Amino acid sequence: MKTGSIHITDFDLKRLKKALQSARYFGKEDKSILDKLEDKIQHAIVTSQKSIPPYVVTMNSQVRLIDLKNKDVTFWLVFPHEAHLKEENVSILAPIGTAMFGRKAGDTIEYQSTTGLKQLQDSKDSLSA
Repeated sequence: MKTGSIHITDFDLKRLKKALQSARYFGKEDKSILDKLEDKIQHAIVTSQKSIPPYVVTMNSQVRLIDLKNKDVTFWLVFPHEAHLKEENVSILAPIGTAMFGRKAGDTIEYQSTTGLKQLQDSKDSLSA
């Protein structure tokens, strides 16, 4: 995964802080994922919704990823309470959700799954909100 600062909206930042606080309080989520997300938002470049570049993965973005076998998978990045509504919804608190949040079209995304380290390429034409 590329390192460096990510861009997030001020609106997402406020909602993510609340989601993290709730997740830590109830203790149902993996602590390492919460720590990774918290680290990302603490080091993020915060901007308004109007000025965030269109190629940045924000909350409620639809993202098409390509796995190493060149299969396309499409996800909507959502808050935890919305993840169960559709099969293609991915929670920001899931390993893949945290990994793709804030990344740009064309980035390689790495995350730890139950079957090992996964690498996916964010399709350059994948984003929609």
